[in-house]
Formats: sequence, structure tokens, C-alpha cells
Amino acid sequence: MVSLIEANEKRETASDSTNTVVAPKPEVTKPAGPPPPPNGGLTAWLQVAGGFVIFFNTWGMINTFAVFQTYYESGALFTESSSNISWIGSIQCFLLQLTGIVAGPIYDRGYLRLLLLTGSFMIVFGYMMLSLCHEYWEAMLAQAICVGIGSGLLFTPTVSLLPTWFSSHIGLAVGIASSGSSLGGVIYPIVLYRLIGPIGFPWAVRTVAFIALGIFVVPVIVMKQRIRPPKPRAFIDWTAFTDVPYMAFALAVMIVFIGNSVLIFYVSYYPINKGFTDSSLGFYMVAIFNAASVFGRIAPNAVSDRIGVFNTFVPMALILSIVVFCMLAVTNTAGMVVEAIFSGFFSGVIVALPPVCFAMLTKNKAVIGTRIGQGFAIGGLGLLIGGPSAGAILGTTGSLNWTGLWVYGGVTVAAAGFTLIAVRIMKAGPKLMVKVYPMHLRPYQTQDLLALVTIKANCDLSDPLALFCRRLSPRLDQQHQTEEKYEKQWRANVKSLRRSLELELLFAGTVCWVVVLDDNDNDRTQNPNQRLSSYSDNDTGNGRKERIVGFAMWSRHGSSSEARKWKAEGNRLSRRIKALIAYIHMTITYPFDKSINHTRMAKFQQRIRSSSPQSHQHNTKPPKPAKERWELEALYIHPRYQRRGYGSLALQWGIETARKENVEIWVWSTQAGKRLYLSGGFETVGRIGFEDLVDMSLDDRQRPQQRQQEERQVEGAAVWAMIWKGP
Repeated sequence: MVSLIEANEKRETASDSTNTVVAPKPEVTKPAGPPPPPNGGLTAWLQVAGGFVIFFNTWGMINTFAVFQTYYESGALFTESSSNISWIGSIQCFLLQLTGIVAGPIYDRGYLRLLLLTGSFMIVFGYMMLSLCHEYWEAMLAQAICVGIGSGLLFTPTVSLLPTWFSSHIGLAVGIASSGSSLGGVIYPIVLYRLIGPIGFPWAVRTVAFIALGIFVVPVIVMKQRIRPPKPRAFIDWTAFTDVPYMAFALAVMIVFIGNSVLIFYVSYYPINKGFTDSSLGFYMVAIFNAASVFGRIAPNAVSDRIGVFNTFVPMALILSIVVFCMLAVTNTAGMVVEAIFSGFFSGVIVALPPVCFAMLTKNKAVIGTRIGQGFAIGGLGLLIGGPSAGAILGTTGSLNWTGLWVYGGVTVAAAGFTLIAVRIMKAGPKLMVKVYPMHLRPYQTQDLLALVTIKANCDLSDPLALFCRRLSPRLDQQHQTEEKYEKQWRANVKSLRRSLELELLFAGTVCWVVVLDDNDNDRTQNPNQRLSSYSDNDTGNGRKERIVGFAMWSRHGSSSEARKWKAEGNRLSRRIKALIAYIHMTITYPFDKSINHTRMAKFQQRIRSSSPQSHQHNTKPPKPAKERWELEALYIHPRYQRRGYGSLALQWGIETARKENVEIWVWSTQAGKRLYLSGGFETVGRIGFEDLVDMSLDDRQRPQQRQQEERQVEGAAVWAMIWKGP
């Protein structure tokens, strides 16, 4: 068993969900999983161009529905209530989202081209059939059902594809692509309005279909799937339903879509009915609304790449709720135009940011299509509910209840905003200026060693047991040491930890995974408590860097066939010779290691070997571990990146592997890591306390305030034996 000081996870909470990480075969040493996204280049930006066209012809059509709503309300085609007419647009919106349940897994299986061709055909065919309709049920079949399903076959693959081509620019890429819906919402209403009079409704709709047919050529030609899973995935990712942040965000999307649908359906009819504008300007209000949303889709998404997607989404949703409430104060044409501009801008965020958020909440990118499809299917319920419920509130006879309508829209958007705040806290904690970065796991590589050492050294600064055994103060105390002496202690500690980790990584059966994220963080501020060495930044070979922010080291024990497979690489002769040389080197240099307090280390090791409960009332002697088991030797997340769910991701690989092999997991945890392990299904089976040893080591010469702080750490000077036995 590796030194217990190295088997601790530092201050990481279990705010993340259960996500499967596929393990590579033990004998394979190359990195598992797809390479990092290119994050630019001609091919990547061509995907954005293709996505722009798809948004233009899917959400752009939906943003045009206010024109259809107003035309249908006139009774020129058929006579129905506002609520019944709203069902056409609501079902079209809902099917765009719901079809993602099927389109997502089909995309994950590699059939992007089939989805593009089928979806494009159904949209064009649906509008051609709408041009022949004269009854309400016919319009429902053509516009709601056919066009809605076709749009869903295109939308989910598009928002699943873009995150695989971009990393640090994902917000900007999705924003540019989604602005196509705004441009479509500008052009299509003008086309319809200008053509319905001269050539009639049927040929006006056919013109829209011909425009869509012509530009659908772009995505069919240029869009290319970059990542394909090694084997077919299930149509539903059941782990998503136990992912609390993911489900909470899907609920928020559903609620905000209810409020947003009120704007989409009634921004044109409202000023005409109230007499603020004539019918001509009322039709153009849709174009003004969508023109403003172009900026609302690009600018906030670009900002989200710098400050974080949830940090952007939350205030935008809350501001949109205020803008919806302000509809009650409109009394003239100027006020309505201003409202259309502001509501259009903030409404654009509602469509542009959810795909980025769903991608951020999906750790395993191989199921990104399934996850996004499921999320939008749940969110689509809001679009299904929003239009008809708003129509029911508005009423059909006498004076229409516009006050109730806008209050309904404003309250739902505000409720979604507060739900987003909860999701953001679950992912990144309550601090305002914390950004959640996209991350993934990959196997350890030799060049990662210095990054791992740096991360562990930083975590040790807040571990009372590590500080007890090593000659390193958690802070620079000008009263007793100079900065030069402090730096000398730090370098000696890093050198010692490097020798130790290098040996442990050579042991047979040892598997190490590192948590990496793209270099989006420009904050390089260093201090003695949170050093982030440049060794943590590794060049991926294409001009981009990845940042290592944590790691988990596992060891396989036992003699079963599964255990022998994991140990095969470590039992190779060259590996064993390296391990022997490293062991001899560490044995020779250990007595001269100035970073270690050898007297305290001896007491610490004696306590571990005896597993003595000592005098502490809560101490219990741990049981003997099972022969066949996985052991978590170390789990560290750099202090700057803790409390963001990265530790849960690192832990999940071992849980999935142990569940597959039907063995238990053993870990020694400090107080800082207990919460993470308990949330992961571990149970406490023993405790060894060191309070008496650490208490005696406190320096009476310390200033009273510093000594008081050190004394508060004494209670946490213990390790707990914890076991995971599976479901």
C-alpha cells in the first residue's frame, strides 16, 4: 500500500454526477479516447457554416410562426381559437426537441449524412404540403408533425457535432451557428408578408420551401462527423437521470422555453390587437425581434467562452424575465419597437446557450448526441406547453387577457433563472468568478510526472498529516523563515515527491488517470498556497495546450485473470528493472531527504503498521482487505480547481471498472476526501487517529493566531478506511 499521505483527495465535493469513462485495455499504453478538438481551422468552421444553415431552416421557421399565428387568426385559411392555433407551433417546437431522443443515438452511431438528407426532405415536403392545406387538421399534419420531425432530425445532430470540433471557442461557434435561426426569423417573415398578398398564401409557402431546398445543399456537403463511439450506444443514457445538475438544467430549459414561447407566438399579434401598430408593422415586429436576437446569440456566447457559460446564462435569463414584465408598460409604437429589440436580444440567448451547457454537463463525449437529445426532449415539453397554455390564458372572446399572458411569461422565465443559479452552484460552488471548464480523463503519460508532483505538493499544503511528516510550512512565515528558505524547502519537497511517485507508477497493476482541460484559464497568479507550475501545461502537438488539474492512481490486487491482465504491463522485464532501480535510488537517498521529518515519519508509520485505535473514542481497527480488490492509492485535484466535480469524474473510472469485475474498492481517506467517497457509495469501516501526535508537534513559538489555526486542524488528523462494494 502506498503511503497514506499520498492516498488522500483534497477538499473535493461530490457535486458531479455518475458518468461512465471507458477504460482502455491494460496492455495499451497510448492515450484512450478521441484526440482534443482542433478548435479552429477550415474544416471546423465549415461545420459552423453548415450549422448556420440548419438553424436558419429549423429554429428560423419556428421564429416565423408568429406570422403564421397572425395569418391563421385572421380566419383566411380556417377558423380556430388562439389556443388551438398555438398547438400547431407548439407541437412543431416540441417535435424539434423530442425527435432528438431518436436522432441523438443515430448520430452517435455515425449516420450523420442520413439524418441530414432525411430531415431536409421532411422540412421541404412539409411546407409543400402546407401550401395545399385548407383545414386545421391538415395544417397540423404538414406544419406541426412533418416539419417538426424533420427539424428534430437536423437540430440535435448539429448541436452534438459542434462541441466535438471546438473547445475554448465552443460558445462562439454555437453562437454563430444559432444566429442562423435569427436571420431565418428575419428573412422568412418578410418573404411571407410580401408574397401572401401578391401571389397568395400557397405560393408564398412554396417559395419558403424552395429557399430551404436550395440552401440545404451546404450542410449536406460540408458537415462531417469527427468522433464515432467504438460500439453502438443505447438510445437512452439512463445514467443521465441520476445526474442531478444535468436533470436540473433540463428542467430549467423546459421552464424557460415556456416563457420564451409566449414571446415567439405573440410578439406580432399583441401590438396589432392593442392598436399600437398597424398590421404591416405588426408583421415586421417579428423581423425586428429576430434581427435583435442575432446579436443575442453571438455576443453572449462569445462572452461565455471567457467568463463561463452558466455565469452568462443566469443573468441573461433573469434580465429577459424583467423585459417580459415590461411588456405591460407598452402603450405606443416606439415602446413596442424597443420591447421587440430588447426581448429579441435576450431571447436569443435562450436558444444559443443550452447546447453549450448540455455539452459542458456531458463528461463522456461519446454519448453527447444521446445526452443532448434527451435534454432537449425534456426541454421541448416547455415548447409544447407554452403556446397552448398562453393561448388559454389570453382567452378567445371579449377583451383578451394580455396582462395575465405577460405575467405568465415573466414568472416562468424568472423561475428558470433561479433554477439555473442552483445548477451553477452545484457545478462550481457559490463563488461568482469561478468558471466551469470542459474536461476529460486520459491515461497517464511519462511527461505528466512533473504536473502530478506539482498538484500533490499543492494539496499537501492543507493536509495536517503531510505537514506533520514533512518540513514544509503551509505559508511563508516571515517571523521564522525567509522567502529563500521557504523556496528551498518547497524544491526539496517536490524533488522527494517526484521520486516517490515515479516508483509507485512503475508497480505492477498500477493505473493512473489524469484530469485534463483545455488551456482556457488566463489566471496565472501564483502564491505559496496555490502554486500552478508551468509543468501542468502540456502541448498537444497542434499548437494548443491542455492543463492537467488532477489525477487518480489505482492499483489492482489479487491473482484472478482480470488482475493478471492489469499487472501484465508492470511485470515486463524492462518495467521491473526500472522499478528496481527507482527503489534502490529512493532507499539510498531516503535518510538524506531533508524534506521529511524522519522522527515524525517513523511515529506515523508505526501507528499505521499497528493500526492501533489509541485513546480516541471514535477510532476503530480496520478489517483486513479482500484479496481481489482495487485500491485507490491517490486522488488529488489542484486547490484552484476543487469543488467543480473533477474529483467525481476521476473517481468514476475505478467504480465502473470494479463494478464490471465484481470486486470491491479500498481507500484510505482523510477528512477532506470523506464526503466525496461517501457520495460515491463508499462506507467507513475503520479509523486511525493521529490527533495526539499532531498535537504534540505544534510549535509553541508560533504566534497565537497561527497556533490557534493549527490546533483546529488536529481533529482532522486521522485516516478512515473506506470500502466500496457496489450496488
